[in-house]
Amino acid sequence: MRDAFSQRRQVILEKLGPSLNSVVQLQWGRFMSLLILAKQDLTP
Repeated sequence: MRDAFSQRRQVILEKLGPSLNSVVQLQWGRFMSLLILAKQDLTP
């Protein structure tokens, strides 16, 4: 069961690879910038 799931996920990742990667990087960048802003707000 788990093997089938991981295989399917692998296929999906191969199909969506580039676009998914860019979306993840975009969200990660936004998250990091928010984190940095929050940290600057917290430090006096």
